Amino acid sequence: MTDRADRSVTEQAAVSKSGDPGMSIKMGPKSFRGILALLRGETIDEAAIEPLLAFVDHRIDCADFRLVVLLKVLYADPAGLSPAMRDRITTSVLGFRYWMDEPGSDGMCHWSENHQILFGVAEHLAGALFPDKVFTNNGMTGAERRDRGRKRIDHWLAQRFRHGFTEWLSNTYYEEDVAALALLIDHAVDPDLVTRATMIMDLLMLDLALHRFDGRFVGSSGRCYEQQKKDPATADVNQVLAHAFGPDVPIDEESLSVVFRTSSYEVPPMIGSLAAADETMIINSSTGLDLDEVAVEYADDPDDVDTAGLTYWLMEAFTTPESIDLTARMVTEWRMGDNPFLGALVPLAKLRPTGLLPTVVRVLNPATQGVAIQRADVTTVRTSSWLASCAQRHQPGGFGDQQHIWQVTLPGDVTVFVTHPAAPMFDDVSRNFSPSAWVGNGIHPDAVLRGDVLLARHDLRVRPGLLERRRRWLTHLHWPAAKMDRTIAGERRLAGQVGDSFVGVVALSPLTPGGPDEIVQHGAITGWAVICSDTGTHADLDAFDAELRRHVLTDDGRELTLTRPFRPPSSSKGPGSNGELPAPARTYQLAKGGEFRVDGEAVSTAHPRLAGPAGTVERRPSRMELSYGGHELIMDWPSGTREVR
Repeated sequence: MTDRADRSVTEQAAVSKSGDPGMSIKMGPKSFRGILALLRGETIDEAAIEPLLAFVDHRIDCADFRLVVLLKVLYADPAGLSPAMRDRITTSVLGFRYWMDEPGSDGMCHWSENHQILFGVAEHLAGALFPDKVFTNNGMTGAERRDRGRKRIDHWLAQRFRHGFTEWLSNTYYEEDVAALALLIDHAVDPDLVTRATMIMDLLMLDLALHRFDGRFVGSSGRCYEQQKKDPATADVNQVLAHAFGPDVPIDEESLSVVFRTSSYEVPPMIGSLAAADETMIINSSTGLDLDEVAVEYADDPDDVDTAGLTYWLMEAFTTPESIDLTARMVTEWRMGDNPFLGALVPLAKLRPTGLLPTVVRVLNPATQGVAIQRADVTTVRTSSWLASCAQRHQPGGFGDQQHIWQVTLPGDVTVFVTHPAAPMFDDVSRNFSPSAWVGNGIHPDAVLRGDVLLARHDLRVRPGLLERRRRWLTHLHWPAAKMDRTIAGERRLAGQVGDSFVGVVALSPLTPGGPDEIVQHGAITGWAVICSDTGTHADLDAFDAELRRHVLTDDGRELTLTRPFRPPSSSKGPGSNGELPAPARTYQLAKGGEFRVDGEAVSTAHPRLAGPAGTVERRPSRMELSYGGHELIMDWPSGTREVR
């Protein structure tokens, strides 16, 4: 390793006591310039590979992102790779710490959804590549590592087919999932494993296709960061999206997407047709599990670390009443006292024999409970003029972290959304970025989307939590007026136009300007109604604003009510392939702990696994039959078969 590359990474990591260099470094270049030439057999300046090796050798968080790129190089065995560098990469692969139960102490996160598949694939493929070699960190042979990684992969793949992605619609972490799956598809030896990995890649591509608008992947999300929320052009997954559905763009060699962009995987025509469609679509989906569903899912052995335990941790549910006992056991058995993320939980294990840990959690009510990513019932409405997406009634009144509850997107990368601004629960560099002003929520709203109307009710009068920072009694709207063609503002309303698209906001209380692109609403209860439209419904922004003025938003302390002026239904631009948008209603009522009603009729916000233009799939499926645009995709998990027609 060059001294300069080694110092570059380790000095950045040494800035913090945890040895964590911070998110900007960890989420920085994950591959290297010259990889395409190298894969073509050309020689390159191999110094570009050194930073990846430094990440892996020093076991810095997100080293697994870099490791899959190194494995890509080893499997390609390019003629231009020098013997010295081939040996150097091999040494790093053989010495890596692939799982939490192994010897060693470091700051790597192994447990989240994307990390679990990355570490599993890396261990399986590294072991398969060197079956007779001894891996120095724990003394296992490559064959043993191959089999151990395969066990975790099998469980992860089966759960994604059954429940979807817990980090739902993440424009950051889907890139990591894609890289792991692409490497597995290209290099796994077992045809059954290749087919199953391909099916899960299909499902991820289906998510991308259904939530693609104006060439971007936008919508509600289980994990999403500020920059990508405010500007979809910066999303990590854009390279994947462009390669899968076009228009193609030059390959970013330093992105993890390079593993996908050089893969043999091909998007099924059915999914490609969905991505290209310009007709109105209503997509309902349910992904993940609620905390109380985990014990039911693993009823045969709810205390099994490798199934129930890793499912809780995949959800990042560490300190909830449901998960705390298993968490205490896992951090103890895996000697995680020095881990910067979870080390502080090790002392709690002393209480585990008393059976009191769940009660302690209920009494202390730690804000860290909000880190858990639970079941999301997402409704997305996609038209040719706008896209709106909402995790329906997602944990209202609960603490939040990185969950992005709703978003409206107009052409030109214009996004509109509201958060309850918060501050991170911890100051250390490993955990000091969420929740924040624009990432997640301090307290989750109660939000619903139906047709062209979205309601969000923020009731901040909930019980304080341990580790919660000072609660702010306001919510704020991201309103990028400078990116819009024209805007109109009133005391409690906003209207904006981009091309032929309109978005309007009606507020419960008066609105005040905040910082750049920020509109603030103060109060212990704040309410927001967002209305989407276009020139097919309103002649111009003035006509749209005139109708907005007649919307009335009220709250009696228990229920948020939107009253709209009557407007006869009109045909929306591009009639929906799975039905027109619901006809405009007069009243929308969102009751705290009660029903969501439209014109007095209760509306369910619990969804099947998928319902939309490609068909309907119930929760916990074993088989999916999807069709669109004259194409079909049929996947059967028990038999491990996939048909593309």
